[in-house]
Amino acid sequence: MLDGAILRFDQAEAKALTAMQNAGFPVRSISEAREIQAEYREAARLQAHALARMSVIAQGGRKR
Repeated sequence: MLDGAILRFDQAEAKALTAMQNAGFPVRSISEAREIQAEYREAARLQAHALARMSVIAQGGRKR
């Protein structure tokens, strides 16, 4: 049972790595893929925060 779960996990990681490579990311290992994924998540978080702040500014600032 555990062997099957580990095999499925390994297969999923291999698929994710291949997908990133096919998308043009120059990744050679799953650890590199994880690093890039973490950087993109952080960038998306910062972008969402910046857009929220811009929305507040566009509406005339915070209402108090």
